Amino acid sequence: MKINEVSKFFGLPTNNVEFDKLLTSYGIKQRPKYKQDPFEKIRCPQEGWSLELVPQLGYEKWWGPARENGELIFMAIRVYGEHNADDYAPYAGELPHGLTFATTLQEAKAILGTPTLNHESDENTVYMWYNFNGYSFWLCYLPSEKEIAFMTIKPKKIKPPVKS
Repeated sequence: MKINEVSKFFGLPTNNVEFDKLLTSYGIKQRPKYKQDPFEKIRCPQEGWSLELVPQLGYEKWWGPARENGELIFMAIRVYGEHNADDYAPYAGELPHGLTFATTLQEAKAILGTPTLNHESDENTVYMWYNFNGYSFWLCYLPSEKEIAFMTIKPKKIKPPVKS
């Protein structure tokens, strides 16, 4: 699956005609249904990627209006490097903006700028850029910060609505 091709469908449900055609062209038959979970995934571990879908209300809270109504809205693509804890094969496709899974944190900062924030979990650290060329990039670095375990690409993040 090509990142630049599938990312054009952010904000759409899987039953969107064109998105459905794209998924079918990749041999993907799975169309998740809403099960009261915060998100659902379409997984392809043998090719090193997964797609994340969220309920429409959750999508709109964090990412803005959905482009079309649906039960679950396509919110993210995650691609995996060679060393990941999820037992995915390494993604062999091209990463955006000249990034590779061997891109160091310093190189990523030179390409994407200063991260919006970072989050440490276990031994890895996820660095997040919430709006780079209209997308959010999350890079999960292994402890050495010299290799990316996985990359998640989402639409640019908006601030959540203020509760009154």
